[in-house]
Parts: sequence; C-alpha cells; structure tokens
Amino acid sequence: MRPLRFWTPPDAGFDTLRLLRARLKGLERSRKISVEVRVLPLSALWARFVDGLKGGPLPDAAAIPGHWTASLDRLGLLFGLSSAVPAFDLCAAYAPLRPHALSPLSGEPVSVPWWMEVGVLQARPDLLEEGGVDPGSRGDWEGLGAACKRLSRLRRRGIAPLIGADPMRPGILEDLAPRIWARGGEFLSPDGSRALFAREEAGRAFLDFFSLVEEGSVPISGPVGLPPGDIFSGSCALQLSGRLAGPSDDGEGAVAVLAPPASEKEAPLLSARHLAVLDGELFPESCALIHFLAGSARLYARDIGALPAQEKALAEALEGMPEAAGTLRSCLSRARTLPDHPLFPPLGRILERASRRVVDSIWRRSFTRELLREETVHAAAEADHLLSLYA
Repeated sequence: MRPLRFWTPPDAGFDTLRLLRARLKGLERSRKISVEVRVLPLSALWARFVDGLKGGPLPDAAAIPGHWTASLDRLGLLFGLSSAVPAFDLCAAYAPLRPHALSPLSGEPVSVPWWMEVGVLQARPDLLEEGGVDPGSRGDWEGLGAACKRLSRLRRRGIAPLIGADPMRPGILEDLAPRIWARGGEFLSPDGSRALFAREEAGRAFLDFFSLVEEGSVPISGPVGLPPGDIFSGSCALQLSGRLAGPSDDGEGAVAVLAPPASEKEAPLLSARHLAVLDGELFPESCALIHFLAGSARLYARDIGALPAQEKALAEALEGMPEAAGTLRSCLSRARTLPDHPLFPPLGRILERASRRVVDSIWRRSFTRELLREETVHAAAEADHLLSLYA
C-alpha cells in the first residue's frame, strides 16, 4: 500500500514537520501505515485544492482552517464522515467549532476540529518595565496605543512595541477581525449577500490598526530588514496572538505572560484547524489518521502552543496552566469565529490583499486615510461582485 498523503499548513513554522513526524510514529507502528507529510503555506494549500478540481493530485487527508470547510465541501472536495465512520462524534468537539465541521449541503460532518487558538494580548513584563509601562496595567485600544508610544524607546534596541498575529504579515484577518467586531462592524451582511468591508465601522477598525503600523509601533520589518521576530524571542514587548506564552529565547529567563484583550468589549478571534478527508482511495486509512491526530490533539496543541479543540482535552489543558486559565476562559467565553460562508476564504484573501497594499504604501511613505478608504471600497466591490456570481 502506498503511503498516506497528509498536507498541512506550517502551524509551527519550520518545526511543523518534525513535530508531526514525532506524533505520527505511534500510528505508523500500531497500524503499519506510512504517512507522507507535506507542509504548505495556506495560499499554496488553497491553490493545490483548486488545482485538484482540474484533475491535479489531492492528499488523502489534510489539515485546513475551520472556516474553509463550507467552501471546500461546496466545491465537492470533502468526503462525508458520519455514515462511513460513525465514531466521528462532534459532541466531543468544542461547541463553537461544531458548525464549522458540517457540510452546508448535507448537514453531516465533513471535518473534525483538531486544535484551536484564541487571540489574546501577550506581554513581556521585563520589556514593559524597561519601557516605563506598568506590567499589570490593562486598558482599551486607545490605552494600548498610548502604551506603544511609551514603548517606542525600545525601538533603538531593535525591539518593537507591538506585533500582530503573524510578524511577517501585519494586517491579516487575525489582526483585523477583533477590531472590526469591537467597532460594531461585520465582514458580511446577515444574509451573506454583501461585503461590509467599506462600512464606517470597519473603516475605523482598519484605521486603528494601520495607524499603529504607520507610526512604527507595529513594525513592517526587523531592525536589519529581515522579518520581525515574535514575543518569545524578545523582539517585541506586546503581541496580539493566539499562541500561548512560553519561555523566551533570549537566554535571560524572561517569560511572556497572558493579558486580556485590549478591551473587555472586544470579541477575540477563535480560529481552529480541522482535519478532513479529500481522496477516497485509502478512505479507511485516512479516517484512522484523522482519528489518531484528533485523539492526540492535546499533545500536539501543547507542542505548538495552541489549545486542543475537544471539550474534555481543553478542560484538562487549562487545568495545567493555572496562571493563564482565567484569562483564556474569559476570552473563550466571548470569542467569535470567522464566517463559515462558502465564499469567505476567497473574500478573506481579497481583504488581506488590500491590507498588503496598505502596508506597502506605509513602507513607501505614501499612506493616507483616503488611500485606506479606497482600498477597502475596492475590496468590498470585488467581494460583492464575487458574491453576486454565486448568489
């Protein structure tokens, strides 16, 4: 039997392959199944799936963002799981993630929640103290901006005041979604027929974030032109991220500690990775792979600094992190997921492409509020056109 093909995004950067291979050894020994793991950036993963519609190769199973489930199922790429494998019981999954596992056409499970993360504000107390910011202080978004101004003195040492969810890509959905919701905005109209990127509420949210980029509080690049690091390497004092705090890499023993989001009214983003079957040739073995990975979710989530996406495993994981558990439970209680609209993956890419153009304008020193407005209007118009084609 040929090896099982499993594709996944780089959830732990360059360590993804190593960590997955270590976890899969148990399955390969017990079931005598060989698994061929391929790590692809999200953009490449999406492109390969679309290529599969034209006859290109597909994996037997894959890890996908939870909000891709509806879209990939509508394209006919996902295999239903409930009838062939009754043991896939979504009751074990964290409740807010269950709708994202269902087919919008049949209502049956077509993916299995694996691990998740909830966006929080993390802090380096040693760097906050050095920058003159009270490590125990909390505030709204404006208070966060004021803290970033005080922390700007650290920039002469190559330390950024604040970094977003992905240091290499400021302005992605993980950065923008909580601000849009906090400002009273939405991505889509209630019936899913129109994009709301250009509404005033969303415009204020974009200005909130990109103003911090423009003033240098959120860096576009590191001190020598390379991508900026993260909070664990001591490259910033604050980070908006869903990955959990751990020891820093600067050798000084400082740790990053969890802090609440910038505002108690702000809904953090809950994002998850799901497991799905895309090729039925080795269906029983693919299902065995998904069962194994879902069953070891707590261990793999711990490996990558995330949370398991099953209720029982999540409760156990939170019990093992007493300092962060209260904050995480508070954030989870009001967190929101991205829309599970079948067209949201390409719509999200439209918005992120507009964000990259805004960041480029900041780099070229040509950023204006009017340019930001134009980009969001154009993104909304492009999204509306796409929605109209599939209405």
